[in-house]
Amino acid sequence: MNFQIQSFSLGDVERVVLDAQASNDLDKQMLQRISSSTRGGAFKVGTWVVDLDSGDYLIRAKPYPGARVWDQIYMLSTHGRLFELGVRLDLDDHVYFFRGKRIDELERAAIEGVALAALKAHRQYGLESPEGPNEYEELKFIDCPPDFRERGGI
Repeated sequence: MNFQIQSFSLGDVERVVLDAQASNDLDKQMLQRISSSTRGGAFKVGTWVVDLDSGDYLIRAKPYPGARVWDQIYMLSTHGRLFELGVRLDLDDHVYFFRGKRIDELERAAIEGVALAALKAHRQYGLESPEGPNEYEELKFIDCPPDFRERGGI
């Protein structure tokens, strides 16, 4: 995988919106948030990470209303599908599938590998900087926390 931090332009927003509209993976709320992103909707626009070989990408989304401030939400495009990921910044950095359709164990392992590579390239704030406090230390996948499972987590 060859994820690189890149600037996120209006053309990139259009690509993400088209991907989201063509996807069957996202719920109506996220699709509405993405579709409104040209008006400042879903994304913390500035940078994203793109795999220069496969075209996979990861972008940080704005938090949902009522979300815990230490949970960061991302959208990952890989294997022709879109996934919402959460990163819970506790004592350990945990990643979980926030919303979306269930995936089988074999596919899940492959997607987790892509997600971890993308998140490590993105870092916590999507900035190119030397290693330091904005790094994700030891990211590991967990089951969706109970406080998000009730909102559709998988």
